[in-house]
Amino acid sequence: MELKIMTFNVLNGWNTTKIGERDDLAAEVILSERPHVLCLQEFDPCYRMADAPLQELIASRYTEVGDAHTSWNPIFYDHNKLRAVEFSEVPFARGTVYNYSQGGLSGFRTIFYALLETLDTGKRFLVLNLHYDMCKDRELCLENQADESRQAVALAEQLSAQYGVDALFVTGDYNARIDGVPTAYMLQNGFVDTHALAAERDDRGSCSKLGEPLWGGYDAAIDHILYRGTRPLTVHRYQTVDSIRAASDHAPVFAEMTLA
Repeated sequence: MELKIMTFNVLNGWNTTKIGERDDLAAEVILSERPHVLCLQEFDPCYRMADAPLQELIASRYTEVGDAHTSWNPIFYDHNKLRAVEFSEVPFARGTVYNYSQGGLSGFRTIFYALLETLDTGKRFLVLNLHYDMCKDRELCLENQADESRQAVALAEQLSAQYGVDALFVTGDYNARIDGVPTAYMLQNGFVDTHALAAERDDRGSCSKLGEPLWGGYDAAIDHILYRGTRPLTVHRYQTVDSIRAASDHAPVFAEMTLA
């Protein structure tokens, strides 16, 4: 089965930068690239309540997993290709939660997962979308990331066994390089980096200040798509989209693959 997964931290508008036209730019690249699975981070209430919200701009092709539609880390799927079978959201036990002067709490630190099934063949796979911690206290941040990574690996193992699925992707904003604390732990526990597997890949970072060039090469990237499973995976292309710097402080990242 052909599979294209995109991860994109769209930069929340609640406590940082106003949405403005950023959701239009995001929708443009999403509809242009046409991933089968779209994983967003920092998709906060400001995005959901915008005048022309992103979820409506892409609704012709994409359906959000679940019915609550409150997650900051939602998963969308191409409803022409896939359907959602099961889903849930799990908060990180140690993830930092921020209070906002506008009222309410941030929803950065969660894992949203979905069991997806192809419409034509009925093949199933799991996708976990997450946003690892980042806080001012570096030592605390690393402790939180280590704990979050252990939680993510444990959940991946639990879900694989529960649903009998032998193909699982974990994607999102890791707030860590590929050799960082949370990513290294995952690689040590059966995951592989789709960037490393790709026949064609670029060597670019995935974040910067809003509107500025991306920082460094892939060794500076903090957005990743990892895979774990027994089904053979061929990664044809891994791409960082560096064309909408005004949309977010992260670039959309996608992997084009064939999953047996």
